[in-house]
Amino acid sequence: MLMRQIIKPLLKCRCVRLFLNGCVAVFALIAAAPGYALDPVAINISGTVTASASCQFNDETINLEFGNVYINKITGNFYKLPVPYFLNCEGDADGKNIRMRWVGTASSFDETLIATDVTGLGIKFLKDSSNVSANAWFDIDVDSPPSLNVVLIKEAGAFLRNGQEFNASATLEVAYL
Repeated sequence: MLMRQIIKPLLKCRCVRLFLNGCVAVFALIAAAPGYALDPVAINISGTVTASASCQFNDETINLEFGNVYINKITGNFYKLPVPYFLNCEGDADGKNIRMRWVGTASSFDETLIATDVTGLGIKFLKDSSNVSANAWFDIDVDSPPSLNVVLIKEAGAFLRNGQEFNASATLEVAYL
């Protein structure tokens, strides 16, 4: 505030304005005169742009057990189990979709199913209540993760033996695509 009180009256004085304008003009002449080259300084600017998003599942393998299965009841969604999983995604997805898929060996009688170690028996995957093909990506909303289920499916005309055990495995993957 004190500087304004001192400078403002001086600027009203014509001689001070001429002096200041003259100083600017002299500086411009000196900078442009031969022999008075300015020494340029190079400035390097760098950085890395990253979308540092990541997702994590449960820390352990998910084991699902159908228990005793009655051959004549393997129809529709009779043998359906929920997949208890936890998904935590954080960071900047940079506008990419968050997608998920089941990865495993496709069944010989239906490529949308995961094969079991028993011929004619496969595992169907459901996202909420919709079928999801094995090995195919589907979009998810991490703020409202889908409910996932597996369903036991029998090939039409397949012969299954009493007491026959079965196993299957798949990997649940999530990615920013």
